[in-house]
Amino acid sequence: MTKEMQRFLLLAFFLLIALAVLILLILPQIRNLLSRPQGEGYQIGFSQDMHKAEVVEILDESEVLLGDHIQTYQLVRVLVLEGPWEGLSQELEYGKAQILPEGMTLAPGNRIMINISEMPDGSLNVPHIMLANMRMPIVRKVQQNGPSTDFLFCDFCAS
Repeated sequence: MTKEMQRFLLLAFFLLIALAVLILLILPQIRNLLSRPQGEGYQIGFSQDMHKAEVVEILDESEVLLGDHIQTYQLVRVLVLEGPWEGLSQELEYGKAQILPEGMTLAPGNRIMINISEMPDGSLNVPHIMLANMRMPIVRKVQQNGPSTDFLFCDFCAS
């Protein structure tokens, strides 16, 4: 065996040992990383501040101008149906702060989702109605040979 061949084999041997040591040191770290319990992850759905409510009464209904769009504005009384504020009656404005699709108004008996949060001083913050159990524009799905569909029905409020 030539001296050059011995040097090559010695270098290959040391590289193999270094690789084996590296694998033995890294493998437990990888195993720990993969076997670590996962955190809570992402919450899919509504936050804990979202609660079902029912429209009890329409207190006021008029038209409001939002930009160049005229739409129906409603002041409604709702009754919270679940959560820590179950039974709470609350007055909410609907259609005054955001543009709604034409004809999207509330009626007594409608089930809706509202966001209720407690402020640092203990008072409740119920800013607006989140979702109503009626058709709501979400995404426009255009079909090849037919009408386009641009509504998603809020069926979670029905129960």
